[in-house]
Order: sequence, then C-alpha cells, then structure tokens
Amino acid sequence: MADFYPHEIVKQVAFNKNFNTELVPATVLLDLPEKTFAYAQEATGTYLSLHQQLDDARKAHEDLAKRFAQQQSITETAVREVARQVKGIRNVPVDVISLLDIATPTDDAQKKVAAQAPTLKMTVELGVVKGAYTKYKHQGVDVYCCRTGETEFTKLERFSMNRFVDNRPNRVPGQPEQRDYYAVYVDKDQQVGNQSATVSVVVGSRPGA
Repeated sequence: MADFYPHEIVKQVAFNKNFNTELVPATVLLDLPEKTFAYAQEATGTYLSLHQQLDDARKAHEDLAKRFAQQQSITETAVREVARQVKGIRNVPVDVISLLDIATPTDDAQKKVAAQAPTLKMTVELGVVKGAYTKYKHQGVDVYCCRTGETEFTKLERFSMNRFVDNRPNRVPGQPEQRDYYAVYVDKDQQVGNQSATVSVVVGSRPGA
C-alpha cells in the first residue's frame, strides 16, 4: 500500500517544509488548540534545521577539500624549495638535514660517498709523478708525500683540481726513489674525513727524463 511519507531525502525535505508550515493552520481549521500537535511541529522543525546544517557542512567540506588540494601543491612547492636551498649550502650540517627530515636515498648515498677518504691514483710518466682523485664536490685535497731517505710525511700541496703533478727532482740525482703519497679531503679550508690509503710509486733518475 502506498505511503504518504516519502523516503527520498529531497522529497522528505519538501514534505516536511510544507507540513511544518501548514500544521498550525490545519490545526486551527480543526478547531483544536494551536499547540495540539506541537511535538510534530518541533520534530519537523528540528529535521529541517539539521538538514540545513548538514547541507551547509557538506558545502563547507567541498570548499575546504578544494582549498586543501590547492594548498597541498603550494606547500609541496615551498618545502621542496627550502630543501633545495638548504642542500645547496656548502657543507650543510647533517644534523640540519636530519632535523628537517629532508634526506633522500640519494642524499644518504652522497653522504656516504662524501665521508669516504680520497682514493688516489698515482702514475709515473717520463719521470713525472701524476696523481688523480674524485672530488665528490669537496673543495680539494691536501696531499702528503714521503720519499726515500725521509722519515716522515710532509705536505706536498693543497690541490683544488682533481689531477695534480709532482715534478720535483729526486733527492739524490741519478738514483731512483720511492715516493709514498696519501691525501685528505678539504672543505672550507679545513681537512675533513679520513686520510686515504698510502700509494707508492718509484721515480726514475730524474723527472722529465
């Protein structure tokens, strides 16, 4: 059997608006006190008020969802820009990267690489010692050398290029000598990290010979 009370929300709202509006006039027409059906008047009024609040909340939610989606992009762009600038600072402290939680797997790999000691590659060409290393964005290296007849390493020079030469003549002319080298990375004119492994070469009678 058909029911007068609708089940669809849109139709319910329209029905209750009309019922709420016409209930008192209908009560008067029945020669009954206006408050006779006050409970129904209150019920439909509350229904309509809550529906309006729900509708307002839904619209507000949709608006907030749109604004939030826009803000997501704005926020990501701002954060990425800060991360780019911070990571672009030379020798930025690792604690800062950790504090902001902006490290990436690539950053971790680079950090590990940066922490390594230099790897020297030393060769002798025509009596001249030639060295090479990978900078990994460091300022350069301090290279130390100890030659045959010397008892300790002394600083050869600070090199900012990733290739360098040692064209000093042998300590004893006409006699071959062994030269031992190691290096330490330099940043902001300060040594950082550990020293490299020692690499040895033998130089002939005289550089350039």
